[in-house]
Amino acid sequence: MRAINWWRIGLLVLALLLAAGAVAMYAMDDRPARVLVLARDVPAGQRLAEADLAFKRTVRGAVPPGTLSDPDSAIGRHARGPLPRGQYLTEKQLSPAAWRALAESAFPLPAGWSLLALPMEFEHALGGALSPGQKVDLYAVAKRSAGPAEILVPGARLIDLRSPDGQSLMLARAPALDPDEPLGSVLIALPRALLAQVIARIEGSHFVLATAADDGT
Repeated sequence: MRAINWWRIGLLVLALLLAAGAVAMYAMDDRPARVLVLARDVPAGQRLAEADLAFKRTVRGAVPPGTLSDPDSAIGRHARGPLPRGQYLTEKQLSPAAWRALAESAFPLPAGWSLLALPMEFEHALGGALSPGQKVDLYAVAKRSAGPAEILVPGARLIDLRSPDGQSLMLARAPALDPDEPLGSVLIALPRALLAQVIARIEGSHFVLATAADDGT
């Protein structure tokens, strides 16, 4: 009587188990799913409302990881970047604060950089003719002297313009904000090594922004 080849039998059992697992996974991926998508184009920083959302029915295997299905998890949060109509809505695309959404959309903060809010007058910020992520040079002029302007941070990045009460003027197109709100401060990104010297000048200086040549960095 021929001896039983247990090794071959083991391989056959393993193959059957793997095949059964693959069939089960396919069946699970083929289950219906109801998930959130964008009902219209949403610009970076915009606060999502119910009208911005729609449901899409699809199969679970076609849904990207982290896709949201509950409107309450999206309404009231802000788009981290421009989101096109019909796109699946995921947790990573949303931020709880408008300024953070704009910052993350406009300029991915490199290692060793920080965000800083500085008081600034409208005429010292190019009359508001600025865009999120724009490269700017930051100058300081002493308040109590007629000395020359001093460049503090060449190649900083503008993240946001803010009203005196902290509202984002970059979102002035949104219905809830007044586009004629006066400027109170700017939010900029700068190398952390320059942070202390800029903070030390806040009390005694006026700050001025100038456009900087963008060399692609």
